[in-house]
Amino acid sequence: MSTPIAASTITRRSVGYQPISRLPETFHAILDERYQQALIYHPATMTFYEVAWPVADAVRAWEQAGRQLEFLAAEQRALIERALRVLGERVASKQPAEEDAEEINTRRLRRLAINVTQVCNLRCPMCYATDDQLGAGTYGSDVKFVIPSVPELAFKRMLEYYPDGVELIQFHGGEPLLHPRGIQRACERINAYCAERGIEPPVYTVITNGTCLSEEVLDLIERFAIRVTVSLDGTREINDANRPWAPGRSAYDAAVAGLERLKQRKLGPFSIECTISKPHLGVDLRELALHFKNLGAATIHMAPASVSPDHPHWLTPDEARQMLEQWRDLFDEVMDRYGTRDPLYLRSVLGRLTTLRTRHREKHLCPAGTNTIAVDVTGNISACFMFTGRREFQLGRVQGKAQPEEYRARQRRLVQTLLAHPSLCNTCWADGVCGDCSAGQYITGMRAQDTYPYSCQYDQLLIERVILGLARLRRDPSAWSQLKANLIAAPEDLSE
Repeated sequence: MSTPIAASTITRRSVGYQPISRLPETFHAILDERYQQALIYHPATMTFYEVAWPVADAVRAWEQAGRQLEFLAAEQRALIERALRVLGERVASKQPAEEDAEEINTRRLRRLAINVTQVCNLRCPMCYATDDQLGAGTYGSDVKFVIPSVPELAFKRMLEYYPDGVELIQFHGGEPLLHPRGIQRACERINAYCAERGIEPPVYTVITNGTCLSEEVLDLIERFAIRVTVSLDGTREINDANRPWAPGRSAYDAAVAGLERLKQRKLGPFSIECTISKPHLGVDLRELALHFKNLGAATIHMAPASVSPDHPHWLTPDEARQMLEQWRDLFDEVMDRYGTRDPLYLRSVLGRLTTLRTRHREKHLCPAGTNTIAVDVTGNISACFMFTGRREFQLGRVQGKAQPEEYRARQRRLVQTLLAHPSLCNTCWADGVCGDCSAGQYITGMRAQDTYPYSCQYDQLLIERVILGLARLRRDPSAWSQLKANLIAAPEDLSE
């Protein structure tokens, strides 16, 4: 059953957002015994420096003491003071990382997610859209398929609010490919509307569990050049436990067969996304990522599941520590492969690399309500498909008269309250580089916590391992050159 959002977390306004990661005097120590690396990261400029192990160790002690020198021994304090003075001189010549000045893009929308179904053929236990009474993928609604007029109305309404256009339309569910006719009708009508007005049509994408990739559906994908992302949670054993189908039917086998048909008809590139949860404890995530690559995925998205503390897949502290070690191994593998001609394009790593390379602070935790807008089967507009059915996250309707002023006012209220950074972000060195899921924060109860939860530890680990990997690659000119070449060749991921 989908987890309700507690009223206390809805109404509480976010504490003033003044993160330490913007302050020039903030430094973060990264020590790694595996590769014997000691680094100091400067969040305000997104630069890092290799230092002697004792220096990094002393800076770590300073961080753990709340960046208060008076709580440290005299000898250690003297070392830290010298280190901070030298580091301060080095970063003084660096320009601070840039940040978007615009709170909300009012000219062009990156992604319009349209639910063409709110029903699914699988029964995934960690699905945020499942209701025990109404079934899988319903978001608590008894309307299963999109009202025929909604996709075209949604596109037209977004053009009223975003005059420079919509970049991509992503078909969602439930399982969207249970209703191929709805997708076909949407593409036909939107393309016809664009042709009439001489405007560029959007790119079409679909998120699917892969079990419905029949030849008829592949014809549809080919006709409208729809980019495909398939959700797979592992090899057959794990995937079919996580994504159960009818007795005697394997969702994994059906999805892999569908991917083979995609490749045979050259309807790529496609992506695979995998939700990592308790059943993955002890699984080598490196091997799993390579398995997805061998299936033909151009990009791979592997991310922690968003489940509530009372969910069977919720990780205990010990399990979370074990899972973080598994993530560490994966991130290191991906970073080392960037120095070779056989890269592994993991979306989370690629995103952090892009942020650090461009030195551009992320203004929002995720694109919900700013670069992503969602529309459900009946025409309700919300900040994200994961907020479908949540009235407090709704921005209006596609039917009726456009209300741009009210729409923008609701967007601003959401960005300043429900979608704002939690107070924990103020004290985190990783803020500005990390990317979290706003809906996941509510599902997991993260916004009400006063210590860094598993999702924050995951992001901090990811950024540290990317920085450590960059430092290793930078030592070898050929590996550094190959990294640059691989980043240039990285396929665009249209699942975001």
